[in-house]
Amino acid sequence: MNRSGDGKTELELVERIRRRQPDIALRTTIIVGFPGEGPKEFAVLKDFIRAARFEHLGVFTYSPEDSTAAFRLGNPVPEPEKQLRRDEIMSLQARISESILRKYLHRRLDVVLDGPGSKEKPAFIGRTRFQAPEVDGVVHVRMEGSPARPLHAIEEVEITSTAVYDLRGNLTQ
Repeated sequence: MNRSGDGKTELELVERIRRRQPDIALRTTIIVGFPGEGPKEFAVLKDFIRAARFEHLGVFTYSPEDSTAAFRLGNPVPEPEKQLRRDEIMSLQARISESILRKYLHRRLDVVLDGPGSKEKPAFIGRTRFQAPEVDGVVHVRMEGSPARPLHAIEEVEITSTAVYDLRGNLTQ
């Protein structure tokens, strides 16, 4: 894709950032199925993702765009193979995300309350400082017995359970 650097250099950067800011949440987006990506290159990509352990990661499948330099390379990776690779990366990322979120269990986090949950679940939906709206998981905040809270208020929430991408917690009093 005509990017400078390589996996080793990028991993060193990730490690340097985390040493300087241990509580940082790193995110990235990748493309699978780019022309020239064979099984070996895909295996290297998976190894990189395992080592980098991004808090949030998105995956797109390559599609040729006629205004790009890559367009002349064609589209040699079959669409079903691209989808399999995407699914494999997302499965790997789900395991990484779930293990990362466990570190928040029983911790108190500041959560921005975005809105009410469903009628079936008396909760608010909120986000921590490391959850971007519309692309990351959320915090399901139980509000039973709590007075009404204004939307977009920042409240302290004790995390009571974790899932693959979401957290659950109780409003602290």
